[in-house]
Amino acid sequence: MRVAIVGAGISGLTGAYRLLQEGHQVTVFERAPTAGGLGADFTFQGASIERFYHCMIPSDAPLLGLLEELGLLERVYWREVSMGFMVDGQMYPFNRAVDLLRFSPLPLPDRIRIGLGALYARFASEEALETVPALEWLARVFGKRTTALLYRPLLEAKFGAEYAAGVPASWYVHRFRREKASGREIKGYIAGGYEVITRHLLVHIHRMGGQVRFNQPVERLWVHPNGTVSVDTATETRLFDAVLLAVPYPVALRLLRNSPGLADLLRLPEIPHVGVVNLVLVLKRSLIPHYWMPVVRSGVRFQGIVQSTHVRRTEELGGHHIVYLMNYLPSSDERLHLGDGLLMERYWQDLCRLFPDLRQEDVADMRLFRTPFVEPAYTLGYAAVKPPTMLIPGVLYLSTPAQVYPDPPSWNAMVGQIEKVARQIAEDLHFKAQRGLREPYEAVRSA
Repeated sequence: MRVAIVGAGISGLTGAYRLLQEGHQVTVFERAPTAGGLGADFTFQGASIERFYHCMIPSDAPLLGLLEELGLLERVYWREVSMGFMVDGQMYPFNRAVDLLRFSPLPLPDRIRIGLGALYARFASEEALETVPALEWLARVFGKRTTALLYRPLLEAKFGAEYAAGVPASWYVHRFRREKASGREIKGYIAGGYEVITRHLLVHIHRMGGQVRFNQPVERLWVHPNGTVSVDTATETRLFDAVLLAVPYPVALRLLRNSPGLADLLRLPEIPHVGVVNLVLVLKRSLIPHYWMPVVRSGVRFQGIVQSTHVRRTEELGGHHIVYLMNYLPSSDERLHLGDGLLMERYWQDLCRLFPDLRQEDVADMRLFRTPFVEPAYTLGYAAVKPPTMLIPGVLYLSTPAQVYPDPPSWNAMVGQIEKVARQIAEDLHFKAQRGLREPYEAVRSA
């Protein structure tokens, strides 16, 4: 049967790959000129560099399983990395027990309490914390001083001050366990960059007869009484048996509102999102000794530094180092729309204040990227209200980062989700074909 997929990120491409394996005809519509979504890249001296930083962890079973199937698993390599913390412009390691004991911004009893709190977080019930505010729980477990110095700034940096108070404690506990499950921080990367994954999926899709149509934003959908769907772009209208929306949730919501009758029929909730501004630096020397380092109370306009070449081999980059300065903002924040030149100048000035020995001649390349939708601003009880993946059985489906909670919207989480959705679509289309297209849209509308 004919399936349209809106979006050529990792979800859309993996969904196309799986549905083609089931024998369906698949067309992917992508508004951008290239595939990859948040995994899109730019090139530096022939090397691919992600616009937004990515890595893997050893427990990423869905992504690693897909890479094995694509013949790419042997290209994945692993490294143990470290975390730092910058407070008041001073950099501290933040990994071992001895690092906590030497963390002078907090009194010794609070440092000891961090270690005990981390141990407690390994065994806390996520379900019981779904309706408990993270800041309230963190203050109870780690103490008010630690929460005020470290955790509140981090939550506000991630979600904005207006949303931080509503983030459930289950979000923190789940993320902590995912990152610290083994006690050692192990990160993985694929030789050549994430572009290799995107390119291999595109090759397989084309070999199996699928189509990926770039520069083709979908403007509206028309669901017909017989269960088929017309997909409108600026240049054409095509008919399909089912449609999968694999774009950020606010983008999908906007498309559904442009589609006659669908917004009233589905009544999906508004979910505020956060976006990110990333300044990517290609440096001729290493900047920090850690893979990632939150920056708090230091008078700068970014919230953290990631030096991805503590995972990625510098040999692929001619010996250069890749550094990301990230700034997470509510998607409505005007700073997401400031000019590139202004943001680059501000971030560079801030970075030089933190690292006075940094010089312009240390920079081989500098790029700025942004996206308004990275993940939802989670609210208390979010697990109970996250959007469904099946909107109209056998007709319309949704797969977005807003649905993978409590997992963070990594490529692994998105692959795991889209594979479940693709199986559901295949089962529903099989049933739909057997029933001879018995007007599922009318049945849902009547119900």
